[in-house]
Amino acid sequence: MGKAASKAFRPVKNFNVDNRARKVMDAEKPHPAPRHPSTAAAFDNIAREHPEFLEEQKKKHVQLDDFLKQVKVDSVGDNHEIKAKSDRSLPEDRNKNTPAEYGFPEPERIPEGRASLRQVLGFISQHHLDPRQNSPEKIAMDYKLDPAQVKKIVQYFQTLQMHIPQEMLDKNPKLLGSLNNRPAERQSLKGMDDVVKLSQGVNAGTQPKN
Repeated sequence: MGKAASKAFRPVKNFNVDNRARKVMDAEKPHPAPRHPSTAAAFDNIAREHPEFLEEQKKKHVQLDDFLKQVKVDSVGDNHEIKAKSDRSLPEDRNKNTPAEYGFPEPERIPEGRASLRQVLGFISQHHLDPRQNSPEKIAMDYKLDPAQVKKIVQYFQTLQMHIPQEMLDKNPKLLGSLNNRPAERQSLKGMDDVVKLSQGVNAGTQPKN
């Protein structure tokens, strides 16, 4: 709306612009803004003590203008190669940064005694699906973690699970397929094969009918 209005009023604003510009230029010059009292006192002192400065600034120095017109710069010799201070090369990967799956980039190397978020979600899911086979002691041994810390993790944390009532599955047979095709569900199941699989109809303890 604003762009259309500006385009419509542009001919009116530019009407007789040359004559109006000359009229403004020929008019009496506007008065300058008043100076601050301290600045005005300083100017008065200079005008009283050195009146020749005020007269000198009103004159045009032809000789100085000629000197300025004669100034020129000549470049002699070859251009020097500009070298960077660091020997490190610029990155060759110019691809756009894609957002990390879990909100932040995962480390390439995980030190002993620590685990990434992907690994923690994986062994939490494995433990809740089969606590005997995936006991805290076995998880601690596989991932080289403290058994006491692993025991607290599997005790107080669990992964998000989706529960779909069997009645809803009976009314919407294609629901599982549509959910499994969504990127969000695929991302949540990526890297965790033992998590509840929507495509098989195993939904948080709800088994499909025979």
